[in-house]
Amino acid sequence: MEIMPTEILVVDDDRATRQWLCSVLEAEGYVCHAARSPQEAEELLRRVEVQLALVDIYLGDANGVDFLRKIKTLQPDCDCVMMTAHASEIISAKVARLNLSSVGVLFRQSLHAPKAR
Repeated sequence: MEIMPTEILVVDDDRATRQWLCSVLEAEGYVCHAARSPQEAEELLRRVEVQLALVDIYLGDANGVDFLRKIKTLQPDCDCVMMTAHASEIISAKVARLNLSSVGVLFRQSLHAPKAR
């Protein structure tokens, strides 16, 4: 019986972050699908079954926490990790209030150097 590789969806409006995450995941043997917006991610979710979604909480004008409900509607068994470089207890509480299984929050530092003033 052949074991299929885990398929992961990365949703982040920052191109550098998407590319970096996918390159690391693919180097570890995962199949990575990248989307820059919830709309693009929804199209992928309708075509491809993923086991894990890594979703930025702040997606430009969109909201990753709101998109989490869509992921769980389209693929209820998909585990989700919400990512943000803007850590706050409010965000953790908002995700927890959704009361969805298989969801975590990852606070990450920005991959970009601070801008000079």
